[in-house]
Amino acid sequence: MSNAVDSVWYGRNPLKYFLLPFSLIFLAAVSVRRLLYRTGLLKVRKSSVPVVVIGNISVGGSGKTPLVVHLAEKLREKGVRAGVVSRGYRADPGPEPLLIDGSTPPSSCGDEPYLIYHRLNVPVAVFPERPLAVAALEGKVDLILSDDGMQHYAMGRAAEIAVIDASRGFGNGFVLPAGPLREPASRLRNVSAAVINGDGFSGTLPDGLPVFHMRVEPSGFRRVKDGAKADLRAGKVTALAAIGNPGRFYRTLSEMGFEPVRTISLPDHTPLTAKLIGELGIDPALPLVMTEKDAVKCREFAGDSWYYLQIDAVLDGDLAGFIMKAAGIKAPQGGAEENK
Repeated sequence: MSNAVDSVWYGRNPLKYFLLPFSLIFLAAVSVRRLLYRTGLLKVRKSSVPVVVIGNISVGGSGKTPLVVHLAEKLREKGVRAGVVSRGYRADPGPEPLLIDGSTPPSSCGDEPYLIYHRLNVPVAVFPERPLAVAALEGKVDLILSDDGMQHYAMGRAAEIAVIDASRGFGNGFVLPAGPLREPASRLRNVSAAVINGDGFSGTLPDGLPVFHMRVEPSGFRRVKDGAKADLRAGKVTALAAIGNPGRFYRTLSEMGFEPVRTISLPDHTPLTAKLIGELGIDPALPLVMTEKDAVKCREFAGDSWYYLQIDAVLDGDLAGFIMKAAGIKAPQGGAEENK
């Protein structure tokens, strides 16, 4: 996200008032579209498997993917087979839903689905039309987690979990393009629960909405080229991030004792290639550190001193259990061990 956009959405740039007429048009279109689905004039495809959407109402990174990984792991511990569907942003899955396997390149499925599959080894289906991706997993899993897709109303869902970045909140409170919201904050009255990622949230949530608090903790560095654990000592580094909220990544590095002497922020989901990295003029004398989401795109050409920081979501409550209840799923007797 550019500094100019950031100043409009999260600062005091008066340009937001000039954009308000366009936001009103956007809001009207969003409201009419949702009404058409709610009244049945546009078709919602219901699945034979409960679908739980992990999404948000704002643009940019809020921590959805780490939360999906956390939930899939916790559901597995409870004996529930979870699969994941994703749009696969900037991916090329082909004319039909793509089921990721060990030979699928990130360019075909997208960086986040690739990361989820290789972290969890669970069924992951990628397709722009999410209902078709959901259909590809029916019969293979007990529950489907949709990584994003809260506004994809053609996809039926048993529950919705809205993820909120505490530091950014709802920005200036306006919908696109004057503000960062895809839907007005009142949309949260209809979700099953909210997850607040981080500290310092100052927004207002609907009365009675179940709220879980989440933090993202680093679990160590790994080498980009092979994923092996690495003992990277604190010091000066070059930091690269092509994610929705790169500032969070840089702050984490600083809190760990690292000094990012140069930060390279690229648009979210930027296709990283050897040519692009070479054109950035990165100092070879310093370690290059990046996010795990970026690292999956660089393995084939990574240098020996390239590292990524693996992170894990930590929650203050049993959100997996909450989701199971909302989706009408009972834990198999005996738990995960009995169902291996």
